[in-house]
Amino acid sequence: MSETEDSPNELELAFMKAESGGETVSLDLHGMAADQAEAAMDRSLNSEFMSGHRFLRIIHGKGTGRLQQAVEKFLSVHPLVDGWRPSSVSGEQGAVIYVILAEKE
Repeated sequence: MSETEDSPNELELAFMKAESGGETVSLDLHGMAADQAEAAMDRSLNSEFMSGHRFLRIIHGKGTGRLQQAVEKFLSVHPLVDGWRPSSVSGEQGAVIYVILAEKE
């Protein structure tokens, strides 16, 4: 069966699985400065990767948007991140980002 434009790709399926919450670990960054959040994300990304987990839910909150921007910038260049996107789950929009980690080889 060939993939069509209407069928979700592998990354989209991974995001759907992450948002379902079953295998998703959460990291809460509320109240952190950008440099503190980056250090916490780096530790968590490395730990989850080494544990073989693929999904991470990062809670940055709504606030002024500065922490969200710092999180997005950090995730965009981190070598263990296969992809990320803001949550599409009602109640999480604008406050949560889902991350898909690289697979261990």
